[in-house]
Amino acid sequence: MIKAKEAANLRVNFEFNNVNEDYSDLNNYAQDGTPCIYISGESERLGIINQCNMSLCKIFGYTKKEDLLNKEVEMLMPKIYSDNHKEFLKVSGQKQAD
Repeated sequence: MIKAKEAANLRVNFEFNNVNEDYSDLNNYAQDGTPCIYISGESERLGIINQCNMSLCKIFGYTKKEDLLNKEVEMLMPKIYSDNHKEFLKVSGQKQAD
């Protein structure tokens, strides 16, 4: 449970239209089996899966990361959430940019 709290408090170096992605902490969490995923915040790739680990793949029933990389994160969500998620990301990005 401590790892979950650390993950929740993890500060990602992120600006909505200027993303400096750092995957080093993903490798650290991957060692202990914590499922991890990085989603793009760039406007051209908003909501696209940039990186994930095998723990995340297994939870969602995938056998290789390549099945998820460069796909929309909405593919992992129930329809009730995925239907509005893209719009939510766009609105959140606009508010953050203001």
